[in-house]
Parts: sequence; structure tokens; C-alpha cells
Amino acid sequence: MKRIGAFLPLLLAASASFPAPAACAAAAEGPSLGWAALKMVLALALVLAILLVLSHYSKRYLERFSKGRNSGKSVSILEIRQTGPKTQVMVMEAFGAKYLLGVTPTKISVIDKISTGGTDGDA
Repeated sequence: MKRIGAFLPLLLAASASFPAPAACAAAAEGPSLGWAALKMVLALALVLAILLVLSHYSKRYLERFSKGRNSGKSVSILEIRQTGPKTQVMVMEAFGAKYLLGVTPTKISVIDKISTGGTDGDA
């Protein structure tokens, strides 16, 4: 990513240093197709380079943010499964205890408190 960041000013300087198409022998015809294609390719490369740099830094920022977000919190969602179009079952941990919850658009119900001691032997 550092290479792309170093390449960006070079692209800008290179696109600005090209001679204008009017300086060519066919100045009366206007800009040539080759000149327009070159400008389009340089503009596309510039946009792609900006997107890559922004993507790289946003990933780094989001990773740092998500790692720090759950540290020190006592409530977290461990797993979510969809059971219908607007209903889900989720496993939540709150203050060291795990709960199985049923979630609908209008209600959240505690289905069961999950014991962490292993199996009951009822199977």
C-alpha cells in the first residue's frame, strides 16, 4: 500500500506534464483519440489508487475499532440463527451467564438459561 501512496503524486505530475494536444501537428482537428484514451486511463488509475488507499486505511481503522469495542463489556451476542423472515434465535452472554433468546420484531423472550457445566446426562 505504501507503493501506491508513493505512486499517486507521480501520476498527478505525469498527467499535468503532458503537452497539450494543441501543440501537436493536428491542432486544428482537436484532441486526438489517443490523448483522450491516455487521460481516461490516468484518471481511472488515479481513482483506483484513491479507492485502494481508502480501503486499506478503513480496514485498519475498523479492525482497531472492533477489537476495542467489546473489551471490558459484560454483555455480548455469541451466535444468531434466522428461524423465519423476521424471527431469530440467539445465544447471548451477560455477566458470565449464557441465555437462549427468541427474537421477533415486537418481542424478545428468554427461552432458556444455558448451563456451562457440560451435559446433564438425560440423553
